[in-house]
Amino acid sequence: MESQITLQKEKETSNSVIFRVDDSSVDQEAEQEKLKQLQLKFSDIEKQRQASKKERVDEQDKEKDPDEDFKLIDQKFNKSLQEITSQLEVWNSMGGDKEKMEKHFEDQFASYRQLRDYIATYAYSVPTYQLQQCQAGLDQLNEKITAQKELAFPKKKFAFVRKTQPKAEKKDEEKKETSVGATQSTIVNNSLGNHLLIKDQYNKNIKKTEEEYFGKENVIIEGLENCSIYLPFLVKSLYIKNITDCKIFVGAVSGASFVNNATNCEIYLCSHQIRIHNSAKTKFFLIAKSNPIIEHCKNMLFGTYNCTYQNHEQHLKESSLFQIKNFWNLILDFNWHRQDKSPNWDIISDDSEHYKETIDLDQVQV
Repeated sequence: MESQITLQKEKETSNSVIFRVDDSSVDQEAEQEKLKQLQLKFSDIEKQRQASKKERVDEQDKEKDPDEDFKLIDQKFNKSLQEITSQLEVWNSMGGDKEKMEKHFEDQFASYRQLRDYIATYAYSVPTYQLQQCQAGLDQLNEKITAQKELAFPKKKFAFVRKTQPKAEKKDEEKKETSVGATQSTIVNNSLGNHLLIKDQYNKNIKKTEEEYFGKENVIIEGLENCSIYLPFLVKSLYIKNITDCKIFVGAVSGASFVNNATNCEIYLCSHQIRIHNSAKTKFFLIAKSNPIIEHCKNMLFGTYNCTYQNHEQHLKESSLFQIKNFWNLILDFNWHRQDKSPNWDIISDDSEHYKETIDLDQVQV
C-alpha cells in the first residue's frame, strides 16, 4: 500500500492523472486556520485593552490640574519671584510721595502672600527639596520687602527726651514691640502660612469649626492617642502624623492629604491626592481624585466616604471633588512591584457595619 502524501493518485488515464487531496492534509490546514483566527482574536483583545488603558490615562490627564506639574509650578514661582523682586526699589522714583509709597509696599506684600498661597496650594505636587527652595526664596523676599520699607520710612530718632514715659506705659509698649517682632519672625520662618494645629492629645473628642480654621493654610494633626477629631469644613491641605487608636473625620481637602505613622485608626476624607506612609491596621473611607498611594504600610483597608454635613456638597464643588471618578479602591503600593494586587491592603466589604448608616458630622456633640 502506498504511503499517505498530500496528493494521492486516484486514477490515471491516457491523457491525465487524477489526484485526490489527503484528509490529513485538510485537517492540518484547518488547524492552521483556527490558529490564525485565534491569533487575530487575541490581537484584537490586546488592541482593545491598550485602547482602554489609553482612555483611562487620558481621562486622568483631563481631570488633573495642569498646575500640578511641579516643573510648571517651579517656572511660575521663579517668574513671579523675579517680577516682585524687580519692583523692590520702585519707591525711589516716587518723589517721596508717602501715599504712593505706602500703596507700593501694600502691593508688594500682597504679591508675596499670593505667591506664598500658590506654593501652599500645590505643595503636594512639589518634591521636598524644591519645596524647601521655594520656602527659602519666600523668606528672602519677605526680608527684602521689609528692609526696603524700613529704608523708605526710617524711624525717627530723637536727640532729647523731654518727657519721661510712665513705667506702665513703657512696659506696654515694650510688650507690643516684642509681639510685633515675634509676629514678623513667625511670618519669615513659616512662609507657607499658619496652620490649624491639633497636637499631643490623649483620650479627647475634638470638633473644630470653619470659623476657627478661617485664614489658615493647613490642618496639622500630630501625636494623638485614642482621640476622635471632627473637621466638617473645607481645608487646603491635611497633614496627619503619629496617631494611634484615633478616628479622624474631614469634610473636603482641596489639595493633598499626607498620613504618616497611623496605627489602628479610621480616617474619613475627600481629597485630590492621598499619600500614606509607615502605617498599619488603619481604615480609610475616601473620595479620591487620584490613586491613593501607600508606602511601608500593611493591613490597610479602604472603603468609600460615608459622612455628610450641611455644606458638604458645596465644599466638594469648591474643591473640584463633586461627582468625580472615585479612585478609592485603586491603591498604588510603592513597595509592591508585581502586576497582581498588593497583599498590604484590601477592600472593606459592602455589608460592613461601617456602611449601615451615614455619619452626620453636624449631629456630633463633643
